[in-house]
Amino acid sequence: ALFAKPEIKLAMPPTFGGTQRLPRLAGRKRALELLLTGETFSAARAAELGLVNQVVPHEELMRAALDLARRIVSHSQTAVASILTAVARGINSSIAEGLLVEAEQFARVAPTADLREGLNAWIERRQAVYDGSWAHVTRPDKATGATRRLDRAVHLPG
Repeated sequence: ALFAKPEIKLAMPPTFGGTQRLPRLAGRKRALELLLTGETFSAARAAELGLVNQVVPHEELMRAALDLARRIVSHSQTAVASILTAVARGINSSIAEGLLVEAEQFARVAPTADLREGLNAWIERRQAVYDGSWAHVTRPDKATGATRRLDRAVHLPG
């Protein structure tokens, strides 16, 4: 696979977030080099820059993607959803705000049956069996209250 942000060769600035996403992923200096030259770069270079997770031969692509998907779905759906939410909501925030989002997500998952199952399985040295629900085994009103307090804290001037 080959990659490029060639808009400079057409006398135009990059579109679709190229000037915003690339510096966040590859760093300012590397992004500027790629954006200002419009040069094509390899999959290996994309991996080196942190733009892709891994490089696999084309004939192994589907197997590698399915393997990654299997590894992800083997975990608690509530934990996966919480991680995705925390990363999405915190990525463009300050570290302090991101940590509050993370704490909020932990508070949402802490009282669930999945978390209890995960801890019990770890203690008992067995494979966890998750039900994937947000069913609470403790008082959900306590978790909701903690979530609301954390949410308010994010919006307070600091």
